[in-house]
Amino acid sequence: MNPGKNGTHALHALGAPKRLICLDYYDGPIEGVVQFGEPDRVFLIRQVGVVGTVQDEIGEHGLHPLPADALDRMAAAISPYIEPSWPMWFPIWKFPSPQIEESVNPAVDDILAQAGPETQQMVIDFFSAFEPTKTHAI
Repeated sequence: MNPGKNGTHALHALGAPKRLICLDYYDGPIEGVVQFGEPDRVFLIRQVGVVGTVQDEIGEHGLHPLPADALDRMAAAISPYIEPSWPMWFPIWKFPSPQIEESVNPAVDDILAQAGPETQQMVIDFFSAFEPTKTHAI
């Protein structure tokens, strides 16, 4: 069975996420960088929709591959000014000065620009044990 061709879903295809830096949030992560498994696989995630009822909506995210060190490099750019909180880090974008923010923004943008095209989508509830519920290839 090929999940990309018949629309079925493979449970936990990438395993549970290890770390997430959430860059945009509204009732759950909208965009961020997530790291999965061993060996480390890192993706830019962008919400493409939601599934479930209004009370139980879960985000569906497109996964765009990034270099394996992308999350670490992003954390290194932000963490001198905003303390990380793992495994899910939701940095509040407030810096000691506008000059520092102007230096961090392009560093983060350069990392995000390295993302490849969407390769799969994942329905994931980041707040339930930080575990994906299902994935399917694009």
